[in-house]
Amino acid sequence: MLHGLAAHLSGQDRLICLIVWLPYLSLVSLLVALSGTIILLILVSFTGPLDQKLLKLKHLLF
Repeated sequence: MLHGLAAHLSGQDRLICLIVWLPYLSLVSLLVALSGTIILLILVSFTGPLDQKLLKLKHLLF
C-alpha cells in the first residue's frame, strides 16, 4: 500500500509520506492486536476453571 502511494514521489516527499503513514499504521496494528486480546479474554472468561487459572497467570505476567 505504502509503496504504491509513494511510487511517484521524490526522496524527500517519500520520507514525509512515511512519517505521516507510520504512526497511522502503527495505531491500526495496535488496535487489531488489542481487539484480538479482548476477544480472547471474553472467550476465556466463559470457560472452565483451567482457563481461568491461565487467565490469572497471564495477568500476573503482563
